[in-house]
Amino acid sequence: MNGLLKKEFFVLRKQLRTWTMLFVLYAAIAVTGVWGPYILTTLVTVMTLMTPLSAFGYDQSTGWETFVATLPGGREKAVGARYLFCLLVDLAAAALALGLTLLLGLLGFADVALDEAAASTLSCAAVALLMIAVALPLCYKLGVEKARVVYMAVFLAAFGGGLALVNLLSGRIALPAWLGYALLAAVVPVLAVVMYLSYRTSVSILREKEY
Repeated sequence: MNGLLKKEFFVLRKQLRTWTMLFVLYAAIAVTGVWGPYILTTLVTVMTLMTPLSAFGYDQSTGWETFVATLPGGREKAVGARYLFCLLVDLAAAALALGLTLLLGLLGFADVALDEAAASTLSCAAVALLMIAVALPLCYKLGVEKARVVYMAVFLAAFGGGLALVNLLSGRIALPAWLGYALLAAVVPVLAVVMYLSYRTSVSILREKEY
């Protein structure tokens, strides 16, 4: 499992660096006032969704799945590594987005409240994982090219949801604060169950594939 997880990071290390630079660029643009600091939280969703798509494309072009299928327990471990990789990317992106958002607030470039920043970041991270739970089985079942259209539809829906969240936290849509926290607390166990079911579905799909 460790080796398969390291492979994910090594293959996509350049893309991950690019995403990190994009976060910094968006933060710099937020300083100018073109958009608010909470735009950084939407990048969490975008990054988490797009990263595994690149990983699937690499696997397909190199015949990686055929190789993994020859290893004892390789298919299940490969799926587990992909899901764990997506989770780690999501958490890292959320930490980076939250850190940059709070930094903008501390430096006086934006009006940032800790509770709002944390709620926004965690919400986008949760949305990203829910979309991943839908997208990964589709990629295993249909292949990355056939699943691309569905994947992009998921991406656009997530991005639109992220923008709606920005408007929510900007005060354009008013909801009681307690309701937001209650929803976040309720999402955690639901998210865990959904991700596990998605993982088992992906494992079943890959086990039935012939190479």
